[in-house]
Amino acid sequence: PTPPAAAQGTRTPRASAATPAARSATPATSTPRPTAPCAPTSSPTRTIDANPAQKQIFDKLYWAGRQVMDNNQDRINVQGVAWKHFLPAKWEREMGQVLTARTGIIIKQPGRTYRSPVNVPDALERETLVHFIDAGRDANQPRVAHTTMGKQPVVRYMEPIRLLPPCLPCHGKPKGEPDMLGFHKDGLEAGDLIGLMSVTLAVSD
Repeated sequence: PTPPAAAQGTRTPRASAATPAARSATPATSTPRPTAPCAPTSSPTRTIDANPAQKQIFDKLYWAGRQVMDNNQDRINVQGVAWKHFLPAKWEREMGQVLTARTGIIIKQPGRTYRSPVNVPDALERETLVHFIDAGRDANQPRVAHTTMGKQPVVRYMEPIRLLPPCLPCHGKPKGEPDMLGFHKDGLEAGDLIGLMSVTLAVSD
C-alpha cells in the first residue's frame, strides 16, 4: 500500500494506498554525503519515483531516522566501548516509534523469536509469519490486508525480513548458545525468516 500525505501534526493519516513508505529511510531526493578521502569524491544523486503525497511520508521517515541517530549520538560517540546497545534493529524500532508519534503510521518488526516486547506479533502478523516460514525462502511477495483497528479502517502491509550473514552471530547456530547480548541463539541460517516489516496505515476509502 502507498501511504498518502500525512500533514505534520496529524495523528491519523487518511488516504488510499500503493507502495509503503517504510521500505527506505532515504528521502525522495537525497544529496550525497561527504565521503572518506580514499573513496570517490562524488556520486550521483539518488531519486525515488514518488508523488508529492508519498514524498511527504519519505521525508518524515528520513527525519525520524535522523532524529533517532541524534538521540543516541552521545552513546555512539563514547570511546573505548565496543558494545553500545545500538543495533540496527534498535534504530528501526525507535525510528518507527518517532514516526508513529508524528504521523500515526505504525511501523513494527514482529519476530518469530522476538527479543523486545515491542516486537510481539499480533494475530495477523503471527499468521503472516507462519505463511512465510511454511512457504520457504523464495516466498518474498508482500502481503496486504484491509481490516480494522477498533472502528478505524486500516491497510496492513507485511513483507519478510530474512537473515543476512552479519545477523548470524546472534541469530545463527548453535541454537541455544548465548550470543554476545546474553540471549539464546535461534539456530537459523542466512536466508531464513526472522521477522516482518509491518506497516499499518489508517484509510478513509
